[in-house]
Amino acid sequence: MPFSKYNANSLYIGRMGNLLRIKLSYNLLILGIITSLVLTLKLWIPPQEIPAFGILPQFPNAVNYTLVGLFLLCLIVLLIYKKWFVFPVLGLLLFIFLVLQDINRFQPWVYHYSLLWIPFLLYPVHYYKFKPWEPVLNFQRLLLMGIFLWSGIQKLNAAYFEGISAYLTSGLETSLGVPHESLQFLAWIAPFLQIIGAIGLLTPTLRNWGILLLTIIQLMGILLIAVLNKWNYVIIPWNLVIVGFLWLLFYNTKERWNDFSLGKMVGLKLVLTVVLLMPLVGKFTKLPYPVQFKLYSEFLEDSHLYLLKEDNDFSQFPSKAVRSVGSYEVINLQYWASEVYNAPLYQSNLNYEIIETEVSKIYPNTKVFLTISSSNDSDTTEE
Repeated sequence: MPFSKYNANSLYIGRMGNLLRIKLSYNLLILGIITSLVLTLKLWIPPQEIPAFGILPQFPNAVNYTLVGLFLLCLIVLLIYKKWFVFPVLGLLLFIFLVLQDINRFQPWVYHYSLLWIPFLLYPVHYYKFKPWEPVLNFQRLLLMGIFLWSGIQKLNAAYFEGISAYLTSGLETSLGVPHESLQFLAWIAPFLQIIGAIGLLTPTLRNWGILLLTIIQLMGILLIAVLNKWNYVIIPWNLVIVGFLWLLFYNTKERWNDFSLGKMVGLKLVLTVVLLMPLVGKFTKLPYPVQFKLYSEFLEDSHLYLLKEDNDFSQFPSKAVRSVGSYEVINLQYWASEVYNAPLYQSNLNYEIIETEVSKIYPNTKVFLTISSSNDSDTTEE
């Protein structure tokens, strides 16, 4: 049905039908992905300034440009027409393929967007066979509750309360001239608000209050991290997409917690179960940080490249990422990624070592070595 045929009542969030909720959230997701890709464009198109480490091999630049272009084409088509099965499937597969080519693309926002995309693969089937939309909506509802709940739980550690909170409020100190110690409480309450908000989404009585709390947290994140600290700008569209999903999926809905059923969708149940168990598994074994929903809960590993100065030209590195230490120029790899990609590097010793190897090839006559400090000594934060 054309958008113009919706009346004012149907466009009011609390009175929306499920199909309209699906269409609007689908469009919001696609717009969020496109905006995030634009903000991190240098991470996706060749030649990449920071050496890439991937599970899949790198292709010639022309092939990579074609893959990225095809991915964007899928996204644009999905904004206009959603009833073809091929474009959502091809788009998601291309998204995953591009991530496997460069592990630095495996960002938390990429993981979240991919998970939210999965139930939309069912859109053509449900549309043409008149199947209920509740399993699609409920998958995303349960996913968002899990993300916020785990994100809050993961912040309940000393590193967050002692270090991350100081970092988050340091931008306020710079802007307002108020000692950050007096403002740290703004960050201290965040994990508790996330947990309370996630639990509030379960019941109709508290749901709208939960939405409000979580919206405040998302907007505070944009203000403290991207605006005031000028770090990781991609969280702006990412957080706004999550806020949009909160309001579209939950506002004024009457379902109780036991109504959030996935019906007979075995595949969706399996995916959701695995996804929500990953943070728990991560307590016992090392897993990629995006799958653990560790969102600004601890410090990034502090990785540096030391390059002997001699007569070399290091202008290719952003000035913010470079400092002189004796006879060496020291490159902060996370700052380098932030300046170039607007996103942090993927945490992996192998990733750092590959960067070291490739930089050594650029400066073959220069001594180059890598250092990686513990999380507690780092001055950059994990997404």
